[in-house]
Amino acid sequence: MNNIFSLTRIKLPSLFSKASLPICMAMSFYALPGHAAEALSQNKKLTIIQAHGPAQNPGPSESKLLEECILSLPSASTVEAVLETRNLYLKGINGTETDNRWVKTYTATLEISYLVKQKELVIVPVSSIEGKEPKMETFVKKLPQKEVFVSDPENGDIFAGRSNRQSYFSDPEKARQDVLLRAKVWINQNSHLLCKE
Repeated sequence: MNNIFSLTRIKLPSLFSKASLPICMAMSFYALPGHAAEALSQNKKLTIIQAHGPAQNPGPSESKLLEECILSLPSASTVEAVLETRNLYLKGINGTETDNRWVKTYTATLEISYLVKQKELVIVPVSSIEGKEPKMETFVKKLPQKEVFVSDPENGDIFAGRSNRQSYFSDPEKARQDVLLRAKVWINQNSHLLCKE
């Protein structure tokens, strides 16, 4: 501001005419400090704003499970069990101390394979200082799954031992029926999860 006041105190020599006064004023304007020039530019009601800076880093993508269902399950009447045989020497069979012998025992296994359908919404943030809306995409996945069932020896038809009593299946059909029952119960419990058309 000192430059402005000093300019008003200068007496113009006679060789300057009134027509040359605007030129001197214009030269003084360009010599003004930054804050004085800013004040004059604001008087003209012209404001220029420039934003400089790095774009905002996008956050991690998020996913939301929209739907999950089982595409198909086998019929309880079509599943089949696999039998495994082991020869064991058992003592005190069914509580009889003198009944010690080799016994063929059975374990039944059943495996159910099926597909699970998942519909997932993925939200991907956008890197921008303008605050744009994130991108949203829907994906459908089909995931293979399996459930394994094993016959429970506690339901066996014989037992052996005293302090450490254990049960076994000596009848292959009983072992097979035990695991089939387990598989059928699981199929019935999960049938309501089948995908709707």
